Amino acid sequence: MEQNVRDLFREAANRAPAEREQWLLESCPDPDLRAEVLSLLGYDTESGGTWLRPIQALASEIDPVNLIYPGLRVGVFELGRVLGRGGMGRVFEARRVDGQVDQLVAIKVFDLAVANEASRRAATARFLRERRIVASLRHPYIAALIDVGTLHEVPYFVMEHVDGVPIDKYVEANQLGVRDCIELVLKVCEAVERAHQNLIIHRDIKPGNILVTANGTPKLLDFGIAKELFAPAGTQTVAAPLTPEYASPEQFAGQSVAVATDVYGLGGLLYTLLTGRPPHPLRDESPANWIRLVLDTDVPSAASLRPELRGDVANILSKALHRDPERRYESARALAEDLRRFLDNRTVRATPDSLAYRIRTRVRRNKLLTAVATLAVTSLIAGTAVSLYQARRAQQRFNEVRQLANVFLFDFERAIRSTPGTLAARNLVASTGQTYLRRLAAESANDASLQREVAEAYERLADIQGSLRAGGGRSPAETESLRQSLEIRRRLGDHQSTSPALRRKYIDLAAFLGYRFQDGKSTGGAAMWANEAMQLAEQWVNAEPNNPDALAAATSAFMRAGTTMEVGGQIEKARVILQKAIAYGERALVAAPGQDSIHISVSTAERIYADLLQTLKRHEEAAQHGRRSLQLIEPHWKKNPNDGALRSHFISANSSVGIAERGLGATDPSRYPVALIHLQRAYDLAREAMLADPKDTRSKSAFVVHTHRLAALMTAMKRFDEAAALYRNSGEATRQLTQLDPANRRSWYMLGKNNLDLGSMYLDSGRLAEARAPLLAAEEGFARALQMDPKDAVVLECRTGQYEQLARVAHRTGNVAEARDWMAKSLDIMRVMVAADGAARSYIYDYDKKIELAKQLGLSVNGLN
Repeated sequence: MEQNVRDLFREAANRAPAEREQWLLESCPDPDLRAEVLSLLGYDTESGGTWLRPIQALASEIDPVNLIYPGLRVGVFELGRVLGRGGMGRVFEARRVDGQVDQLVAIKVFDLAVANEASRRAATARFLRERRIVASLRHPYIAALIDVGTLHEVPYFVMEHVDGVPIDKYVEANQLGVRDCIELVLKVCEAVERAHQNLIIHRDIKPGNILVTANGTPKLLDFGIAKELFAPAGTQTVAAPLTPEYASPEQFAGQSVAVATDVYGLGGLLYTLLTGRPPHPLRDESPANWIRLVLDTDVPSAASLRPELRGDVANILSKALHRDPERRYESARALAEDLRRFLDNRTVRATPDSLAYRIRTRVRRNKLLTAVATLAVTSLIAGTAVSLYQARRAQQRFNEVRQLANVFLFDFERAIRSTPGTLAARNLVASTGQTYLRRLAAESANDASLQREVAEAYERLADIQGSLRAGGGRSPAETESLRQSLEIRRRLGDHQSTSPALRRKYIDLAAFLGYRFQDGKSTGGAAMWANEAMQLAEQWVNAEPNNPDALAAATSAFMRAGTTMEVGGQIEKARVILQKAIAYGERALVAAPGQDSIHISVSTAERIYADLLQTLKRHEEAAQHGRRSLQLIEPHWKKNPNDGALRSHFISANSSVGIAERGLGATDPSRYPVALIHLQRAYDLAREAMLADPKDTRSKSAFVVHTHRLAALMTAMKRFDEAAALYRNSGEATRQLTQLDPANRRSWYMLGKNNLDLGSMYLDSGRLAEARAPLLAAEEGFARALQMDPKDAVVLECRTGQYEQLARVAHRTGNVAEARDWMAKSLDIMRVMVAADGAARSYIYDYDKKIELAKQLGLSVNGLN
């Protein structure tokens, strides 16, 4: 009770005296607890607190700055000289004085003098945010956090003491050349990239914030104005401080900042080291001119200040310092890669890729090899020209589609997919490719080989169309391209082909089409494709029981169909189908133990089945199948850690094990540490993948999923503040997905689910006043998703939870009538779900608790018991 009194008193004391009693009536149903808090509040008023006035008068005479001074003992350290100021604090040199070890550190202490009473709370929040940010970063080129604490109610944190000089002074003192400067900045890029991987934007990269030690090791300092990438609205300052000479145009304009802001800072840092002046030499300019100069003029080319920088280096700097964030490098890693390319005498992305430029680059790398290659290429061109001339008339149509499929549609689009600013070009590729394929499909009716080329080209086109769709969903154009490919293959007889490869391809494509149809349109319409794939696969297995291609095709078909049935609300049917998928998969592994694709397919089936068992609360079984999935995929991922598809499978397998262990932790808390290992690994890898390509909406969607799962574990472990931070991160990412693609059902579902889980977390932690808003906000996402597919059982199940949680908030705050209304809505949806699938009783979350609450509220539960 003591803790509740304290929390309620603090919340009430922050409100106007006239509002306190009403707020307590709404927030605290216990009359004895209310009385206790009201008695304490009597001492907090001006009229009743006369005994405080002498103390307040004395306190007002004390200079808060003088509370922290050199010679003061802070924990085991004694403060020394002031090293500097920054980010709402003073930095002291300090030495350990407990006699254990001789240790020199830097201690940053919140500076009470920087904020008046009105703004002190915001200033303190910024200081604590900096402390939290520094604590989250571990990297050899970032000054490390050692300890944190509070002294005289003033927060501080202890950092590694960096015995070094600012990076520009180090370069000047050691007379470093161009290559040495680049090597030094590459280390800073590593530090900034690590911050970005932890969703932190530094926002103040400049020479004074990077100290270099005597052995040449740079240390990135001062995260005082850093920004958490997905911080919720209201947690950042409206007008963040900046360093004019190094600030990006978007900072001057007051626009949102992102990874590109730090890329600009890194470019400005290298520009200064190589030219001897900052990108914006504003010292002699009046502040009134700063915005105009930064927003309306380009940074002068480095070559204009130092002619030997002409070419690649100047181009790299111009790209990094571009006024438009979209035209800069997409990440610190991308900038570093181009700098390494320059050091290795390879072509750089910042330089126009002309034939002459490529030749010059190769000549620099190996003159003899270039001469030989040039001669060979010349001969090849001459010979190829003759061959093409002779074969052109006979192969014109066939070559046209082959070039379209293998070069234009595939190689070209994939080459530019990760390049910022190419969305319009990629859309043009898709629309042009679609036009060509329609014409070629009509003209290829009598040429089976050409028809098959067209079918394959449609599949490549579908991949492009899918990559252009935001939020992990599927577009009608993608689904139509897959259907066109399947229709062509059916006309060619691939579904009954004597070629195992063609037959397996057809079944895989039919199953995949059903899966994509469900994602992009509705859960019901996908059943036709799913059933066709399963029937064809079973016929093949029955005819050839030990054929690995038949067994692999059956694994894929039943796995995809199981997912389709689950989303469609047929949970028990999905469970049986997924069991068959796993059984076929194990037989395929015996028949072809060395076939990697089968390992991956079986791992995926095991993981999907584990997640379904988790929905059914069969946690131990789910954990077993999740571990089997991880066992199958981990060796492949370790061999190819940079393979995006394998990484995605590995992330999902870890996540599957983690949520099963989390479920077991409800009755055995010793399982929580195991769950944390797997869910943290999944979260870290998903975040790394998202930050590696910020424009990849699939990785952003995956990040949201794995963030939710880790946040749910934090809630279960009572680590509520960490859970809330995770939900805020995923909420911002999900909102971005819905804005990118308002027609995507899955993104709207995730938006609603994020708000539901956040509200549930607040409810579990007893923070009723904070729980209501996100629970109400969940309505937007769920309503939009159900408009697109009213039968989506996953969304419907979440909706029952949303209304039940709102009922609990109302009930606990004494509003029984409102609680009854919300719970009645939850029961209505439950009845619809149970009528459609009796197994819904086993997968609707906390089904029995929902029934129990309804009875407490006096509601009928007929048809639900």
